[in-house]
Amino acid sequence: MSIIRVDVNSMSEWITNIWKADSFHSSYKATVMIQHTHNNPVLITFFELMFLVTQSVNSNPDLDDEDRVKLNR
Repeated sequence: MSIIRVDVNSMSEWITNIWKADSFHSSYKATVMIQHTHNNPVLITFFELMFLVTQSVNSNPDLDDEDRVKLNR
């Protein structure tokens, strides 16, 4: 029964608090939270910029390992 509608809890709230029977709804909520957490535009932009900054340092053949460590800090 709960496969039909995963976005709505098929059990009443007090039953869900006692016995976690609606695993499909719980999985749906976890998926929504993961998608919400990992699609923050500020974090995505920050990590893209960090990747661009470190990519040029790591791909430069003129730098030795010690200089790369200093520049990547």
